[in-house]
Amino acid sequence: MATITLSYNGRNKTAQAVIKFIESLDFFKVLKEEEPNQTTINAINEVKAGHTYKASNLQDMLNYLRN
Repeated sequence: MATITLSYNGRNKTAQAVIKFIESLDFFKVLKEEEPNQTTINAINEVKAGHTYKASNLQDMLNYLRN
């Protein structure tokens, strides 16, 4: 099965009508994007808040993880 990704302005009435028409044809399937789980959301928020550590090398990272 081939997959096509469409990008459109959700506020545009014509675009909405075209999408509804395509969905009504019954030989197209709408795939919803999966929502990230809470662990992933928390990790993204930590990065955005700047709670990250950049190791200079492997030994530095291992020392950081041990403490």
